[in-house]
Amino acid sequence: MKHTLKCLRDFFLDKQREKAKLELEMKMIVTMRQIIPAGEATRDSPLGVILSQFHISHADFCPDFNSKTAQWTPGIPLTTRVVKGFRAKEYKLYLSTPSVPFLIDSVIDEDTNKLQIASLYDAIRFKSMILKKPLKPTACMFLSTLHSFHIKKIIIRR
Repeated sequence: MKHTLKCLRDFFLDKQREKAKLELEMKMIVTMRQIIPAGEATRDSPLGVILSQFHISHADFCPDFNSKTAQWTPGIPLTTRVVKGFRAKEYKLYLSTPSVPFLIDSVIDEDTNKLQIASLYDAIRFKSMILKKPLKPTACMFLSTLHSFHIKKIIIRR
């Protein structure tokens, strides 16, 4: 009789442990951070491999990402963060704006390594509008990044 009770107790304890483990796994959150060009998410490598590591369906993610980045110019690198539960099938997709170095690089004249102040101002306005911040802190972000680019001349045209 004692042996039977012990077996039953162990059985129920094992069931409770399994249930607690499953609940813990459901609460675990997995985040994936990746830079993906706007509108160019495909199931090809390397994105397909990364998505499969996080158990995210290519058929769901690629159209979702491409539709959410339709307003951007195709090819602009966007920092993407995907958050999902460990065992959950649903995920949340968070997109960041283009980085400051990318915006500076896009307005620099490649031949002369010079920068026009008007195009720099447009990039600063664009970033401050997206971030919903005043121009001054955004301009400080750009100027500190410009220092690392070793820009020799900024051309002022009227």
